[in-house]
Amino acid sequence: SPAEPPSAAGKPKALIYTARATPYESSPVAETPMRPKASASPSYRVQIAATGTDAESEAAWRNLRRAFPEETRDRNLAIRLATVNGRIVRRAIVSGFPSSEAATAFCAQLAAADRGCILRGKD
Repeated sequence: SPAEPPSAAGKPKALIYTARATPYESSPVAETPMRPKASASPSYRVQIAATGTDAESEAAWRNLRRAFPEETRDRNLAIRLATVNGRIVRRAIVSGFPSSEAATAFCAQLAAADRGCILRGKD
């Protein structure tokens, strides 16, 4: 897992990962937008986990894909760094939902299966 590079203000910069690409640097954690696919319309996103390591976030994504193969087929994972209560955590964010209703329905399916999900709006 890559080191967290400091920004000019002393805050770590966000490292964003996708399931199919290498990490890239983004703006500081407090104002980190997700980078949409070049040809894609903005999509809605949900958070499926907040973990301490990239490996834990990736494992949460793999487990979710096994449990919900149809629902996750056209979705993408991004791992975003965030500071929560003074600690840096990795948010596992799933994008690719065409509407707020689709993201909400996905979270409802996860809740019915006793899994957590947080709506995160558009990327």
